[in-house]
Amino acid sequence: MPAHKLALVALLGTVAAAGPAAATPSTVVWAPSTPVAQGFAVPHLTYDTYFWKGPVPGVAGSPVYPVDLGLTMGVLPLSMLGLEVGFDLMLPSETPALFNGKLALPEDAFFRGQPGVGFGIFGVGTDRSGESRTDYDVVYGMVGKTIPWVGGFAAVGYYYAIGEHLFTLPDGSVHRAGLIASLTAPEIVVGRTWLQKIVFAADVQTGSNAFGAAGLAASFYFTSAVSLLTGPICFLEPSVQPGGGRWMWTAQIDVDFDLRPPEPAPAPEPAPAPEPSAGPPSSPRD
Repeated sequence: MPAHKLALVALLGTVAAAGPAAATPSTVVWAPSTPVAQGFAVPHLTYDTYFWKGPVPGVAGSPVYPVDLGLTMGVLPLSMLGLEVGFDLMLPSETPALFNGKLALPEDAFFRGQPGVGFGIFGVGTDRSGESRTDYDVVYGMVGKTIPWVGGFAAVGYYYAIGEHLFTLPDGSVHRAGLIASLTAPEIVVGRTWLQKIVFAADVQTGSNAFGAAGLAASFYFTSAVSLLTGPICFLEPSVQPGGGRWMWTAQIDVDFDLRPPEPAPAPEPAPAPEPSAGPPSSPRD
């Protein structure tokens, strides 16, 4: 979810047959469809799974992605400009490490009404050649704005893959660019000790490639820093997905932990000066 999490895109291993691997920047459900960057010195840990009914993992046609264990953190201590960097480990796979980064301007940073703006890259793999290469190197830009009066957040943007080798379908056609958009509903405050709030969101990344999909999910915030996102993913090009299916279900655990030192407590107010004494009472003999 925004500030969250974002959700994500993932896959390693059988690239040509199954789909892409992508390090996960801040996301909404499936795509990096938000201009928001992770806060400074606030690491975001994510454990993401994608699965569907079918053959068990390791068997041909299994509709499951590798597990994604990712970490993203803001590294700029500025209020008007954010920069997040992160990595993901996609397991099991032979080359599990993928990297991402994003530069972001928050809403109203330079003038009232200014939308949030973000420019980033994801899917930067370490295997840059051969059949198992993971250099997806997708650059993207997003703009987004809090919806006036009702709340929630809307964002739209565009992505483009620097190389075409991992975005070429079996028929030879290349699909390496498309739209990214998201909509996040106003939060539903629950206010229980075991559940603070629920947030619904949807996003889409277009394109006849393994990143092309739409997601719809609910995020359950057990605390302000711990949440579970879950919901369906619909793929736009099933032929390049694990198992060749159109649908998967995702479950994503997200945890934020703040490394910043606590703000100092405000100094106590000085005690009021005692009122001057009126002196001893008059003696009846006076």
